[in-house]
Amino acid sequence: MSGPIAEILEVAGKEAEAEGVLLGKGAAEGVEIAGESVMSEAKLMEEVEQLAIKEAPESLVKNTEVEISASLKEGSEMVMAEAKAGGTLKTLADKLKSVSKYMWDNKGAFAKMMGAEVAKGAFFTLGMIAVEKIFAAKQQKNPTPEGQHRLDIVRAINKERLTSNPIIKQWRTWLADHFEDRATFGAISVEGTEIQRFQILQNRISEAQHFSDDTVVKATEALKAAPGNDSAKELLTKEIEWMGKLKAISDEIKTKESLMVAAGLKDRGDDLDKAKKLLEDQNK
Repeated sequence: MSGPIAEILEVAGKEAEAEGVLLGKGAAEGVEIAGESVMSEAKLMEEVEQLAIKEAPESLVKNTEVEISASLKEGSEMVMAEAKAGGTLKTLADKLKSVSKYMWDNKGAFAKMMGAEVAKGAFFTLGMIAVEKIFAAKQQKNPTPEGQHRLDIVRAINKERLTSNPIIKQWRTWLADHFEDRATFGAISVEGTEIQRFQILQNRISEAQHFSDDTVVKATEALKAAPGNDSAKELLTKEIEWMGKLKAISDEIKTKESLMVAAGLKDRGDDLDKAKKLLEDQNK
């Protein structure tokens, strides 16, 4: 196994190998370990693709502009092609960096970047699904209170991401839909320079995503290296911090971006509160 699939599954660590949980090996349809379905590499890649396209927000499904929809799809397919070609998470990041240079040139380039960001985010989710499967298999084979707490934390994160990932996708798709109207949402002056509120929102979403891609991912690596209560709680702490960043964006939308709200942007604050509570219930 090579490329990003291998990298995200490495988060399971040597502990998985010791338990005989070897993702990507066995029959093409996957194998069964302690009652848990463990997927082959092909099935893992298929699940990434489904994560990247499922729960599409209404603005994407109903978009009347063919160019926007096509560009969103192009960005997503670009990331998937890189992954299938054996690229790594670093090469995926580099690919997005190259696209970001041109994202403000026109609506198609902007939408392509939004689609690529959505697809890249699916890889973290897949990695955490794999971690949950492995931890569940170990806990079933050798139950311990520490193992159960660690499993509960990972499960809570995965449930939270079922809410937070579609919200980010919805925000990004709204941005793509309204790229050409961006000047109508106002601007603020920073040291004599006018910055569009639309651009500020996009930057805040990207900064939050970078925190997830960098800081949260590093916490999963620490959990891999030392799978115990301390590393599990540190991952939980970082995930709660990630949710706090999303909630701050939501609050900004609700209280300061009335023009964007009038144009259909949803703050999703109540949904984020519920998702964050899933994490806080494990923070004990």
